Amino acid sequence: MNSAVLLFLLAGVFFTKAAKKPEIRPFHFTGDLSLGKRVTVACSVIDGDPPLEFSWMKDDHQVLSSGNIHIKTYEEDFLSNLIISKLDPESNGNYTCRVSNRAGKDEHSAVLLMKDAPKVSPFSFPSELDTGMRASVHCFVMHGNPPFEFQWFKDGQHIIEDRAMSVRKWMNMIQILSYRKLMLVAMETIHVKCPTQMALIKSLKKPEIRPFHFSGELVSGKRVILACYVMDGDPPFEFHWYKDGLKVATDGNVHTKTYAEDLISNLIISQLNSNSNGNYTCKVTNAAGNDEHSAVLLMKDSPEIGPFLFPKQLNAGMRASVICTVTIGNPPFEFTWFKDEAKVIETRGISLRKIDEFTSNLVISKVEAESNGNYTCKVSNSAGFDQKSAVLLVKDAPKISPFHFSGELDVGMRAIVVCGVLAGDPPFEFFWFKDGQKLLDTRGISIKFDEFASNLVISKVDAESIGNYSCKVSNSIGFDQKSAFLIVKDVPRIGPIHFAGDLGIGMRASVQCAVMTGDPPFEFTWFKNGQKLTLTRNGNHTRWNEKSDELNMKDAPQISPFLFPRELNSGMRASVQCAVMTGDPPFEFTWFKDGQKLTNIHGVSIGKFDDFTSNLVISKVDAGSNGNYTCKVSNNAGLDEKSAMLSVKDAPIIGPFHFSGELDVGMRATVVCAIMRGEPPFQFAWFKDGHQLNMHGVSILKIDDFSSSLVISKVEAGSNGNYTCKVSNSAGFDQKSALLSVKDVPKIGPFHFAGDLDVGMRASVQCTAVIGNPPFEFAWFKDGKKLMDTSSISIRYIDDIMSTLIISKVDANSNGNYSCKISNLEGADEKSAMLSVKDVLKGSNKLPVPSFTMFSNYIFMLLTIFAKEILGSKAPKTNPIRFSGELSMGLRTAIVCVVVDGDPPFDFRWLKNGIQMKETGELSIKVDEFSSMLTIKSLDAESNGNYTCRVSNSAGRDEKSDVLNIKVTNTSLILLNMETWLLLRILMIFIYAICFSTSSRVPQTKPFHFSGELKVGFTDWCYMHSS
Repeated sequence: MNSAVLLFLLAGVFFTKAAKKPEIRPFHFTGDLSLGKRVTVACSVIDGDPPLEFSWMKDDHQVLSSGNIHIKTYEEDFLSNLIISKLDPESNGNYTCRVSNRAGKDEHSAVLLMKDAPKVSPFSFPSELDTGMRASVHCFVMHGNPPFEFQWFKDGQHIIEDRAMSVRKWMNMIQILSYRKLMLVAMETIHVKCPTQMALIKSLKKPEIRPFHFSGELVSGKRVILACYVMDGDPPFEFHWYKDGLKVATDGNVHTKTYAEDLISNLIISQLNSNSNGNYTCKVTNAAGNDEHSAVLLMKDSPEIGPFLFPKQLNAGMRASVICTVTIGNPPFEFTWFKDEAKVIETRGISLRKIDEFTSNLVISKVEAESNGNYTCKVSNSAGFDQKSAVLLVKDAPKISPFHFSGELDVGMRAIVVCGVLAGDPPFEFFWFKDGQKLLDTRGISIKFDEFASNLVISKVDAESIGNYSCKVSNSIGFDQKSAFLIVKDVPRIGPIHFAGDLGIGMRASVQCAVMTGDPPFEFTWFKNGQKLTLTRNGNHTRWNEKSDELNMKDAPQISPFLFPRELNSGMRASVQCAVMTGDPPFEFTWFKDGQKLTNIHGVSIGKFDDFTSNLVISKVDAGSNGNYTCKVSNNAGLDEKSAMLSVKDAPIIGPFHFSGELDVGMRATVVCAIMRGEPPFQFAWFKDGHQLNMHGVSILKIDDFSSSLVISKVEAGSNGNYTCKVSNSAGFDQKSALLSVKDVPKIGPFHFAGDLDVGMRASVQCTAVIGNPPFEFAWFKDGKKLMDTSSISIRYIDDIMSTLIISKVDANSNGNYSCKISNLEGADEKSAMLSVKDVLKGSNKLPVPSFTMFSNYIFMLLTIFAKEILGSKAPKTNPIRFSGELSMGLRTAIVCVVVDGDPPFDFRWLKNGIQMKETGELSIKVDEFSSMLTIKSLDAESNGNYTCRVSNSAGRDEKSDVLNIKVTNTSLILLNMETWLLLRILMIFIYAICFSTSSRVPQTKPFHFSGELKVGFTDWCYMHSS
């Protein structure tokens, strides 16, 4: 019990949350608001869940039905009327309708200000007025509603302004009459003419309708009530509503309700939709005449935007473009773009283009890390707004900070360099190389790394450590590489020195100190007996030739190999480094391209990094940059040179595009083919299913040099397909595709039963969805009652688009109207076919015997014995086959071959133009015990031809054909040759024989049409009457 109570309370909470609070359609007082007139104002709820509670207030005081005011509430119509039977000065005020339900409340107010007749304040001239004095009087309206018309009279004669008399109007409520000089002393009477109320009594007054119009939020799904009030006239009245000249019914989504006692008739639209638009007229008649008033309903749909996405693979420097397309709604639209909730404004790198009334294009010329963010397109019109967003994520290739080894490294020292990533998106992969050879962790070399950096450590440098060290960092976007040269300063080693063996006094002696190993510059010092030697005996300095000392020790240069990056596109920056691995400076560096010496020119710079390195930098590569680049290095000992090829790739790269996921028939579809990389000029070409586009209702617009737009004004079933954009330039081409799938309500191809069905025969019809999107729900009916599988009726679902109804043995009870209904999420369709069984055996159990000669009877007896003893079973008999329904390009069609008589098992074969057919991607063949179905998934010009179903068993075979021609209505004709004719005649004799061997079932074959006037009829001789 407690659980039940809790469940009830929870259900109550759920439903309370689910209920929608009421929404009132705005109202106001209109028409002739004069004394004595009748006024009605309607408070109608256009949205919200019942039950609803209505209440009325005037100037914040509750109004109840009494006296001159009546309140009529019609809860089933979501309506409450306030009726003032006769307006008087007390009727003026602020009237409020308040509606509430369990979810909340809403209220709306309108001011009633009745127009009163004017009342003039008394006025008089001054009592003492002499000739020549100035006199004036004021005519002041104390009561009534402007605008007013003032007229002045003297002794009944209209006064006209002249030099002596003036009339002035002040504040629309006062007029001043002035005499500049009184010429006569006389009593003058001044009158103000005021409108008077006059009543004309008639026996009956014709009706007068208060004008009405549609107002408030006219949005799909809302409820609308339009009230037709009779302000004046004598009942009884007769109300009639019309839409576009046609009478409106009293039920359905659009219906009317009349409240005769309140002199009101309401037009109610339960839920607004696109069919609600139109011109609505209320006509009221009585015995005295009629009146009518019309209002146009033009409902604006709020916009719905198709989803959009940025390309997944966007690298820095690429071009990004997205298109915001309105698929549903009424223009004019206002497009606004946001990035991370901040409004996007056109700048140098960002452009916003309105392609047409339904489409806006956001283009970022070159994306970078700062371009990342959430981009939103907001579209609004007078009915509402919609917005969709897409995230832009630019992945950047890594950029390495330059590094170098310490300048003073001696043998045995420890060397460390750090390769740090300055920019780019992880994860990264680090590689180290020495002179182009990959380095690994060894005994003397250690490589360590974290997410953004890698350290190379050489524990003790020596002469073998000298070389060009490179760090290469890569991610999914690209890579970067930097190098540094390691030079180890070695301690000098001097070769042995000795003086010549035989030296006498006075002789000249010379000895040479030569450095065998070590790195210059060197400082030489001589000693004698441990004392520094600086002077000779004659006082001169000791002299040696340092230059000649070093000459014999210089090595020729040896350059490290270098390469340009493999993936270089137009506009990128290219740089290579020519580094001397071994050799002694000074060096001379020279660069060549294709054998021609390079110098610093615009776009190309050559810089000397240090004594051992020269850099070649091309700021922006293009097709003219391609070539063989050579670095030549020389010193006094010799020279070396190395080369590398530069190849610039500038073929176009297209960003992926796709159609909106939710496209219904009649919607507008747009896609944009945008080039992210490549050099113009480009050539754009659009294809559908491999064929160049040339369709009615499809337009191709070139937005700019980098973009092309495909617009389908109204999509339909024939629009489905694979759309491809191909862009080419002189360097190559790229292409991207998108599949368009239109959601459509199902449409059933016509079907029918065979024309001649006898008792005991097998009947079959096939229900095929030729248009529409699965999943489908199939239902079969006979004379309006749903059919289920029974012992005599079976319903089979061949595939997603087809269902077959099979009646194993027809009889008189099988007669009736059979209907197939197919439905999906978009809607439903239904088709029917009549089944009529011919009861040929009615009234007689005796087989009529044909009139033959004795010889013929003998022949048929022999054939009968042969058929029963040898054949043992019946040859198959098939229903005629034919293509039906709408046969248009791109549609789906199917044809079923059904065996109505004969003994299984059967062998089914399908032929086209005499050649046996097999299943392919566009062709499907389904077979069961008694039928086979051929399905062509998408019709095209190649589908045309003569299709044949051939069925055989051990007793014989039967075949039927039909021609499919989706371009012309006349079907092709089948040529019959003599051999076929003879075979058919022989088959006919066998059938006759079999029919004589059977007492209950007689085979029949349907008429078969051939070319010309030839018509072969396998007439059932078993039923021929003797004559």
